[in-house]
Amino acid sequence: MELAINSGFVVDLEASAQTILDRLVSDELIDKSHARPLISGVDQLESIKILKEERQFGYSLSHWTIHTDNLTKIQIASEVIRACLLYTSPSPR
Repeated sequence: MELAINSGFVVDLEASAQTILDRLVSDELIDKSHARPLISGVDQLESIKILKEERQFGYSLSHWTIHTDNLTKIQIASEVIRACLLYTSPSPR
């Protein structure tokens, strides 16, 4: 994470554990153990919650956070572009 932060602009795409699980199920990635081996156990929702908790400090180092629970893929992409533009635009004097 330190390398990423020092090398560029890092955007954290934040979502609730339930949203993450719902997205994985809808994309049919949850049943492919090779796609998400860390959450292939019995209680997938709990596995996601634990992973999010373990990784939260790293996520908090991001330059920008976008809460994606209620956004479409297009809206998320638009927000990433907006964040990049805001972050890289020169500040007024």
